[in-house]
Amino acid sequence: MNAETKVYQQRNNDIDIPAIIRALVRSWWVILLCGCILGMWSYMGISLLKNPVYTSQATLVITNSGNDDAVYTDTALEKVAGQYQKILSSNTLKNTVQKELGVENLPGNLSASIVPETNLIILQSTSAKPGDAYLLAKSAIQNYSKVSDYVISSFVLEVMKEPSIPTIASNAGLERTWAVRGFLIGILGTALLIAVLCFMRDDIKNENQVTALLDTKLFASIYYEKKPKKDKKTSILITNPVTSFFYGENIRKMATKLDYYARKHHHKVILVTSVRENEGKSTIAANLALALANKNRRVLLMDADLRKPTLYKVFDKKITPEIEFGNYLDEKSTFQDVLSRDKDTGLYYVFGTRSFRNSDIRLSSDGMRNVFKMARRAVDYMIVDTPPAGMFPDVEILADYADAGILVVRQQASRIPDINDTLDTLKKTNMEVYGCVLNAVHTKVLPKSAEYGYSYGYGGKYGRYSKYGKYGKYGKTASSGNDLPEDTKLPESKTE
Repeated sequence: MNAETKVYQQRNNDIDIPAIIRALVRSWWVILLCGCILGMWSYMGISLLKNPVYTSQATLVITNSGNDDAVYTDTALEKVAGQYQKILSSNTLKNTVQKELGVENLPGNLSASIVPETNLIILQSTSAKPGDAYLLAKSAIQNYSKVSDYVISSFVLEVMKEPSIPTIASNAGLERTWAVRGFLIGILGTALLIAVLCFMRDDIKNENQVTALLDTKLFASIYYEKKPKKDKKTSILITNPVTSFFYGENIRKMATKLDYYARKHHHKVILVTSVRENEGKSTIAANLALALANKNRRVLLMDADLRKPTLYKVFDKKITPEIEFGNYLDEKSTFQDVLSRDKDTGLYYVFGTRSFRNSDIRLSSDGMRNVFKMARRAVDYMIVDTPPAGMFPDVEILADYADAGILVVRQQASRIPDINDTLDTLKKTNMEVYGCVLNAVHTKVLPKSAEYGYSYGYGGKYGRYSKYGKYGKYGKTASSGNDLPEDTKLPESKTE
């Protein structure tokens, strides 16, 4: 199945309502802004274009020839009311009023309406000037009998409420009305546009689409984990006490699966990459390395993203010039100098902070090749965080050193054709692609941490600060339990 067919399948057979709602929630400020803009434009447009309209109104009552002014509701009066309505709105009466006022054209309009189930008629005159509106209504009342006497003889029309000169235009609130309409139209129109764009966008919206639309299998799903409100800069690590238990279980499940695959095929060097930035590959690489270290595996985590190093921020490590990975690549220090070990987790790591424009030259150097050779002899796993594979060719160089790799795809981020192109590129190397890790998965409209609507609290058997926390059984590995054997070739490292 080619990419075009898969995109067609997605667009026509898979409408993900929660994904559309989440897109609307994320874009609430855009929807509100568009509503306000259209409402403001409507207000300004009506204010500039509208002409004021003044209305003078009179209330008339139909009575019989005996001058009985009671309100009737019988069928006869209803028919008479209809006839009077036609007379008051007729061109004949308008011509009569026009002659009386001595004008060539009627300076407004006359209309009449019946009050339902009564013998009352409302006469209205509208004009651009309040005086003209009053004169029209007054003249119509004085001259209607000249027309009606020839049609209706047994009933008369009397004035219950005289017309008055209007002081406020009847369309004075038109700007506000259209401003509200414009606001609502803007909100609904923008929301509809966002929903259509969300549906039409060629991205991965749920787990089922991974196998249906991508040229790979779903290796793992990592559910969305919200960062703590108090400290947004804190990275989401399974060793962090505030990270939810279920997020840690997601990571450990993925690590167990990877451990099984890798041991079965004798793979040691694992690449973690993504199509583009901000898909969470560095966080996945960090947690995967920690989870494997928690399984008493000797793990080396390397930040091979020489364009934009990130792992030192993820672990909040202060990288001094002495342990800067770039110094080793520039042959200013030995690998032993830049290799460090975390005392709490037993994780070996090589981090850098410097960015290199010609990173491909350094990645192809003999020094980088030696790192991978030493790692294969000395550790169980080497987890390599790479630049985005869809943006830079560095991953193709690193893939030649690796045994296997996983592609991190954030839900509703990269386009499906871009993901498949990246997968095709990775598959052309000697590295085996385990599959796709769908990251930050939302399965609900308004998810909570790790997509679970509940937690085990803070003091229970499985609480966040229990033995599954940073200093519990699965959160800390003693340094002596993860020391390297003496016969390995990996140099002795500093412990931090």
